[in-house]
Amino acid sequence: MTAVTLDIPKETRTVDRERVVAFGFSLPALLILAGVFALPLALLLGVSVIGPDGLTFANYRRLFGTPYYLGIIWNSLRLALLTTLITLAIGFPASFALARARGAVRSLLLATLFLPPFSCRWPPASSSRLLPGRSCCAAMVW
Repeated sequence: MTAVTLDIPKETRTVDRERVVAFGFSLPALLILAGVFALPLALLLGVSVIGPDGLTFANYRRLFGTPYYLGIIWNSLRLALLTTLITLAIGFPASFALARARGAVRSLLLATLFLPPFSCRWPPASSSRLLPGRSCCAAMVW
């Protein structure tokens, strides 16, 4: 019998030049996002745990120890959960239908997806701009 050996090339990790360039181009945007969003949150957290005597959690004890604040937190969490469930109940079947649709049906589904931001230009919706204290977000942009 003859023995056959196969030479399997060893995997070498090479840096993909396109990935490095893409990361280099996205790095300034990531730094700006970190500075605009993450830095203020970190500063807010730092201020909330630093008291006159140093590190303290007295603010959080007061927040979670007061029934009024607990009620507000519970209402916020309940509203967030309800909103998430409604969004999932509408969004998941809609995305599935959009992925499966072809032709005119797909165009109609895409139109219903992108139409709501522009609905303030529709005459019955734009008449609400005439009422005092009423405004439309899309009408303010244009």
